[in-house]
Amino acid sequence: MARTTKAQREADDRLRIAFEAGVDYFTAHADELMVEVHRYASKIYGDKAEGLEFVMGYSKARAQREEYLREKKQ
Repeated sequence: MARTTKAQREADDRLRIAFEAGVDYFTAHADELMVEVHRYASKIYGDKAEGLEFVMGYSKARAQREEYLREKKQ
């Protein structure tokens, strides 16, 4: 089992929280353009990795909704 430092665990937690925030942002702003999501993420996160995780969370939530809607039509 690999050991992780406290700093690494905290960094991983921040990334996970940013991802979840992106998913939550999707629920409130489902039709936002991805460029607007990127701009919003860069405003609220100083760290590029956290901003990208936010966008990935938003993107994954959008993809799941689109998949659900495709399946619903069939």
